[in-house]
Amino acid sequence: MALIKCPECGREKVSDSAEMCPDCGYGIKAHFERIRIEEERKESERKSEELRNKIKIEEQKRKEEQIKSVPKPSKPRISIVGSIISGLIMLMGIILMSTGEYERQKSIDNHNGDPVVQGVILLIFGISILCFVIWAYYQQRKKYNLAQTDFEEYQRTIVREHDEEIARRNALAEAERYKQMNAPKCPVCGSTNIEKISTTSRAISVATVGLASGKIGKQYKCKNCKHMW
Repeated sequence: MALIKCPECGREKVSDSAEMCPDCGYGIKAHFERIRIEEERKESERKSEELRNKIKIEEQKRKEEQIKSVPKPSKPRISIVGSIISGLIMLMGIILMSTGEYERQKSIDNHNGDPVVQGVILLIFGISILCFVIWAYYQQRKKYNLAQTDFEEYQRTIVREHDEEIARRNALAEAERYKQMNAPKCPVCGSTNIEKISTTSRAISVATVGLASGKIGKQYKCKNCKHMW
């Protein structure tokens, strides 16, 4: 306990634990309680800010170390395997496209399909693979050129792409987890291995069995215990 001056009227020698000032009735105890609460709030905010700054600094250091750990890229090369595969597929397509009219009609009559159409599909597929190979080479070449002109920017780009990929995977995992949590469950066995009863399936069942059909008014069927609800 200490003797203080009343913050309201200025009376001397008032106890700081007194409920009220004897002269003006000002709430002394409540006044110092408010001060204490405000000081505790400010101290809590200060510690929280220090913790946020510490985490921010540590994260910045981790990011800098991660960036520095990115090695220089090797000189890009077009994928030999991808090029060979695309070349073989295109060659097969060209061979099928050059099938004679007699062989073509024979294949169609034997229900083996039209070799010319199959050849066109294979040719398009092979070209698509080749385009992907060239696109991948171009992306590698662009990063390689960046590393030659501005290696630090190249390192930051690699780390940023890595972080974006992790964020994308986490988002997909979170979406899948949310889907599993909100997936309908069998009220009998609790299984999520269920299927929705289609309108067609319900109509066939009613047409076959009549009003005795167990699918009337039901939307789901449990593949585990066969319960319908």
